[in-house]
Amino acid sequence: MLRGLFQPATLLVILAIVLIVVGPKRLPGIGSGVGKSIREFRKGTPDSPEDLADPVNEARQSVDEITIRKMEVRPVAVAAPTSAGEGGRICPKCSAGNASSSKFCGGCGAQIA
Repeated sequence: MLRGLFQPATLLVILAIVLIVVGPKRLPGIGSGVGKSIREFRKGTPDSPEDLADPVNEARQSVDEITIRKMEVRPVAVAAPTSAGEGGRICPKCSAGNASSSKFCGGCGAQIA
């Protein structure tokens, strides 16, 4: 549909109608206003898709950083006896003290006999 609009005969008819409606005195001012509008529009739009990708990548990186911060594992101190003499059991694998009722080591997960 736009192909027919940009043919020379069609453009001449449109320009003649605009000249009759607007008048010859105001036509240059309208033309410059349209040109300025097109220029401003082109300045506001990005030149390439890569220009749009930069803000998207920055937002994605900040979301990833927040996610990583939330997923950080912090060590937790576990109060357990350090020797079998205190009523606990010693892990044969890592020598960590465990409660006397535990069947598995709280440090390495090995089974305590």
